[in-house]
Amino acid sequence: MKPLQVIEQSETSVEHEQLDFGSVLPSSNVDAASLDSTAAINECSRIQKSMLAVRQAIFAASGLPGLQSAMASHLQHHCHAVHLCWHAPAGTQIGQTERLEGLLSPAEGISSVLRDYLKQAAKECTLRNEICSFAMSSKLRLFALPVPAFAGHSLLLVSENQTTPEALMAHVTPHLLMLSSFTAEWAMRQAGIQSAVNARSVAAMIQLVAHVHSADDVNSACQRLVDSLQHYLKADRVVVGLCRRGASEVRVAAVSGGMVVDRFSEETRLVESVLQESLVRSACGVWPVLDPVNRHALLSHQQLAESGFGKFLISVPIRAESGEAVGSLLVVLAAEESAAVSTDRVRDVERFLRAGAGAMVVEIGVPEEDVRHVTAGMTVDIQLEAVPEEKVQAVIRSVHPRAELLDGENVFIAEADIPNNNAILRPGMRGLADVSTRRHSLGWNLFHKPAAWLAGVVKCAACLIFQPSS
Repeated sequence: MKPLQVIEQSETSVEHEQLDFGSVLPSSNVDAASLDSTAAINECSRIQKSMLAVRQAIFAASGLPGLQSAMASHLQHHCHAVHLCWHAPAGTQIGQTERLEGLLSPAEGISSVLRDYLKQAAKECTLRNEICSFAMSSKLRLFALPVPAFAGHSLLLVSENQTTPEALMAHVTPHLLMLSSFTAEWAMRQAGIQSAVNARSVAAMIQLVAHVHSADDVNSACQRLVDSLQHYLKADRVVVGLCRRGASEVRVAAVSGGMVVDRFSEETRLVESVLQESLVRSACGVWPVLDPVNRHALLSHQQLAESGFGKFLISVPIRAESGEAVGSLLVVLAAEESAAVSTDRVRDVERFLRAGAGAMVVEIGVPEEDVRHVTAGMTVDIQLEAVPEEKVQAVIRSVHPRAELLDGENVFIAEADIPNNNAILRPGMRGLADVSTRRHSLGWNLFHKPAAWLAGVVKCAACLIFQPSS
């Protein structure tokens, strides 16, 4: 990746190689040559402390919110920041649209004209992979900084000009380059930490499989599973439920710590409802939901959490190599000292439970006017945005009986299993699906929707005309 450069959109252009951190001096027009040696040493010491402080703050961040806070605090105190916001592009996950997030003040109050201007500046700097500068007025200047650690994201700074445009450029640009360097270093450290976590997870998984495999019977294996997971994940409780042979109902098989299961208690009923909900959804469930656009109604998870069973609930279905449903797993976590730490821990546990899945479940949004033509057993061709050059063929295994709201449209979710042998697929990816229904004539394909709509209008009008008066 080429080093960041500064692109001046009006008349000034400052190259990366021309910059040095001596220009981080405050814009008070103090002549460095007139400073005595003691004052110069003190000023250099202050700059070094400032750089060290922001570097430590960035490295202490565990995720995007902490990183944003560290960068915003530094720019607010050193770059005459009038407005500061973070631009995130539209993503592949459902509901992940392009957005501007205010770091010093809410972004909701920004006018539509300024919002479009900021988005355009963000896209420009991301496309160029360069720091771009835009003159907004005689007093205000916009700086756009791409953030390579998060693909497509950028930081937008509106700074107030207290001297000349050239002096403002010379003052702000080194700070942005410094933040870009620290952010890239932070991303590399995070990747190293994640690699170490993945290695520990694989080792723990191997040890867990060997420990469970050596059990004498199913009950002993289930108990070893939940006890080992509780110890490794530092969970409050772990519950595993199994389906009886030939049945789809999940029953509690073991609880960590060897707790005795009361089959007729209300708590056991709620736990089994959560295990059943996880199996029916064929997906990992987390309560409280971490993603606000999560469209699945985890009602059983909510009821169990509200009963006081645990603060955080993470469930995952268990399937045999043949794809047959055999049960579900539930992990209960306690709250940490802060919400951010709790969220990170829940995500780590969810990632661990997802590990090892050889197949993924694709959810296909079928429009409500077409759902009557889609049934289990039909073939579907799937083309994912992440792998557009390849098409994956799968078979629909079920269609949800209740409609859901997806991108403002009522749809019914059809589920199909697709292989993930090369581990490219990730939860949240989007794409297009082509379901092969039974064959119809060309006339039916062209006119069945308008005909059905007209029939519905006539039927509705008839109901209104012949409705008896009260």
